[in-house]
Amino acid sequence: MFYLITQISFILLIFFTLGFLLGRVFYKMDKTASDNKKMSDADITPVREYEASPENSAFPNAANSGLSLPAAAPSPDTKVDLEAEGFDIETLSGADTEIGQRLRQADMQTVKAFLYRARLPEQREYIARIIGVSREETDLWAGMADLMRIEGMRVDIAKVFYQSGIRTTKALGHSDALDLKAKTAYVLEGEAEETAFPLTQDEISDLITEAKLLKPFIRF
Repeated sequence: MFYLITQISFILLIFFTLGFLLGRVFYKMDKTASDNKKMSDADITPVREYEASPENSAFPNAANSGLSLPAAAPSPDTKVDLEAEGFDIETLSGADTEIGQRLRQADMQTVKAFLYRARLPEQREYIARIIGVSREETDLWAGMADLMRIEGMRVDIAKVFYQSGIRTTKALGHSDALDLKAKTAYVLEGEAEETAFPLTQDEISDLITEAKLLKPFIRF
């Protein structure tokens, strides 16, 4: 009888221990999922919706916004004043005055304003939709804007870097100057002589060094 009671007690102890361990595992899984959701919700915070009106009818879907600003990075890390003269939004969008006007109506008058609002892929998707361009176009502008955070980076150089596969300051910071020089030469092959890439390998190396000093901002 004593032996039977001992065996039953031992079995109950095993079940209790297993139940306790499983409870701990499920608690940790639930807590991790909850924390991840909080982090995801905190990653972006909504901004005011764009108000549709006859004056800005170029934005038919803007009233149903979704455009968000990154809460975790209130300002891009840079020593360059991306709101100064020479950094207006047309620097990125080119000579198309209509596209420039649409960007300005969406409160993106400068390179900094665009960079701030185009940090995440879903933000660039929304911007592309409301101004009537392709997602590839807004990705290009975002990559160029991110690279222009580097001191000494001109917009034409940023564009060639992007076309060479270097889309962010982080990517540039991990690049090799000699390899990047070769890639830019390939991208510009067949271009007119006056548009040939103006940087030497040493100058590219200097930009790589500067890129390493900046915190990543744009996400692809």
